[in-house]
Amino acid sequence: MIEEKKRTFLQIIKHLKTPTHYVIALHTRVVRDGKLRGLKSHDYHAMMQQVLPFCLHNLMQEETHMSLINLNKVFNKIFAKVIDPNTMQVLRKEVVKTISSINKVFPPTMFDVMTHLVIHLVEESDF
Repeated sequence: MIEEKKRTFLQIIKHLKTPTHYVIALHTRVVRDGKLRGLKSHDYHAMMQQVLPFCLHNLMQEETHMSLINLNKVFNKIFAKVIDPNTMQVLRKEVVKTISSINKVFPPTMFDVMTHLVIHLVEESDF
């Protein structure tokens, strides 16, 4: 089942159409051994923030997918060029709910102190 989902994910990446110079041509980075190779740090960044939520939509359970989408939204708000101070209080509540929902979905072995640091990123970005 996991291998089938991995193949489906790679097929989506391979046939993904993006604007010119948006992300290095992802379809050329899928190699025959079923891995993505030759991506630069910006490519991974764009993939995590914009491509993955789109690609994983039909490959995961709804609860898992929504947890990852919410985490993605939190990171997009934190790393925006301009942060609206009025929305930071709401973002603090959202990040706690998001981390809690992720704790329910994923196994405890996945979590370490780094997962908890997302909450502190939101607090530190407040000014």
